[in-house]
Amino acid sequence: MMRKYFITMISIWICIIVEIAGNYFQAEALYEWYPLLYKSPLTPPRLAFHIIWTINYILMGWAEAILFLSNSKHRISLSFLFALQLLCVFTWNIMFYYFQNPLYGFITILVLDLLVITYMLRVYSEKKICTALMIPYLLWILFTSYLNGFIVFNN
Repeated sequence: MMRKYFITMISIWICIIVEIAGNYFQAEALYEWYPLLYKSPLTPPRLAFHIIWTINYILMGWAEAILFLSNSKHRISLSFLFALQLLCVFTWNIMFYYFQNPLYGFITILVLDLLVITYMLRVYSEKKICTALMIPYLLWILFTSYLNGFIVFNN
């Protein structure tokens, strides 16, 4: 029981650390560059982004812990795919905010969309709960893809 708790907490904290690291790369741009962009009328307030991303990172970490603790023969390859999408979401922060390049951010987030969909489809046959925990994240990154695309095509 203690092992499950420990692995779950480590998995969640890894995801939260990725979020914090991504926030570091976007901090300056959020105040100096991003406010100057023409954004979709559907763009939520900044606080909503932080709350939703944090909830999604917690759910993602929980899903990964469940998979990692399972006896699935594919857990290593699926965990690698999970890590790859985590790296991709981190990279999106750098491309979009740090380099202030919405086009590269858009390309990166479209790759992220595909990685997350692939992960969810592959993990579904192993652990359906993992797929369910990733649904809010998928919906959020698809919405973020729209927001990013809007900026690309309207600025």
